[in-house]
Amino acid sequence: MSSLDARLGVLRGTAPPIPHNARTLAALTANPSCDRRSLLDAAGIDKDALAAHLDLPRPLRKSQLALDYGLAFERQVTAQGGAPLVPLLRQALGLSVPEVTYEDVNSVGSDDDKSSAAAPHPHPLPHPQSSTRQVGPRTLLDHPVLRLTVAGHQASLEPDVIAFQREGVFYVVEIKSFPVIHGQPDPIKATAALTQAAAYVLALRELLAEDGLPPDRVSDTVVLVNPRNFTRHPTATPFSAHKQIKNLSRHLGRLRRLPELLDKVPRHHFRPGARPRPETDPAPR
Repeated sequence: MSSLDARLGVLRGTAPPIPHNARTLAALTANPSCDRRSLLDAAGIDKDALAAHLDLPRPLRKSQLALDYGLAFERQVTAQGGAPLVPLLRQALGLSVPEVTYEDVNSVGSDDDKSSAAAPHPHPLPHPQSSTRQVGPRTLLDHPVLRLTVAGHQASLEPDVIAFQREGVFYVVEIKSFPVIHGQPDPIKATAALTQAAAYVLALRELLAEDGLPPDRVSDTVVLVNPRNFTRHPTATPFSAHKQIKNLSRHLGRLRRLPELLDKVPRHHFRPGARPRPETDPAPR
């Protein structure tokens, strides 16, 4: 364990760290200049438990009915080897893919999986160059596992679908259960979805960079698939996520300042044997 990890562990106390996912990374942009929030996120402190301990209001969670509806809609869109999704993507992205192959690499390491046994799936995203060289490349991948460096550690992320053209350009596709009414989604929900998708774009670019491939191999365009109007019929809408990608990248860069932020914490919090509860003193004042 590095000295930085040890210092963050002192702030967290005896509780295990909460792993990052796309939702927690998207939340980084909600408090862009808060040093306390940066330390909370870097240390993996359970902010819900912290809020409960301080008797602060906690954010409303989705009902089980809403979660079940969202899961049913996703299964509907990706059923039969992604057959309902293919014409939507062709229209939204202007793709001309004569044959489409689909692979479900669903894992227990999902962004919505809160179980303690969650672990990355052993089958990550296939190598992009080898996939595009194949005669029948895998065009759609359902729930591939990506990894993104966050505060010096690898966070496992799981997008809904990644589609790529034969030319090798990747697109992140997010399936969301909030409706698109007369061609317009709820702007707040759409922005939140695009910010989550930005984490997947950055993770995929990080993967390609390992092979010396440029970032433009992953498009800034994100496709949101939603119910159309008040039905369960899906519709796909392309959005530019350039702003969200840029913002999230900047906030992830702030986490590299952890040594500087930790230096602001009073030294008595790092005395040997002193392990304060994170709920009572999570960050510098």
